[in-house]
Amino acid sequence: MEPTAWDFQNQLMAILNAARQSGQSYVDVESGNLHKEVAGYPNPNHRMPVCCEVMRKLMRAGDSVLKETMSGQGATLTIRYTVEVASYPLTTSSREFRSPFQSGDQGSLVLLCRT
Repeated sequence: MEPTAWDFQNQLMAILNAARQSGQSYVDVESGNLHKEVAGYPNPNHRMPVCCEVMRKLMRAGDSVLKETMSGQGATLTIRYTVEVASYPLTTSSREFRSPFQSGDQGSLVLLCRT
C-alpha cells in the first residue's frame, strides 16, 4: 500500500513532538529518512514528491530549508524545524490541529490531540 500525505504528516509530527519533549530546540529532517521510516525508500513506487510537499506544508515561522535539489522533491530535501513549545503545541491537554491539506472550511480535517 502506498503511503499517503497523512502517513508522512503523522510521522513528521511524531518526530517534531519527540524532539520537543526531549528538550531540543530544533530538529533537522531529511525527506529520504522520513520516507524510509514511513514506507521504505528507495523503492520503485516511492512517494517522494508527496513526502516533500508534506514537509514544506508543515513549515512555520522560524523553520528553514537547509538543503534541496533543483526539483525540490528529492530525497535530500532537509528542513530544520524549530520545536520550541510555542512552535508545535500538540501535547497540551486538548488542542486543535488543522491539517495543512484541508481545502476551505467545509470538510476540514481537525485532530484533537490529548496527552
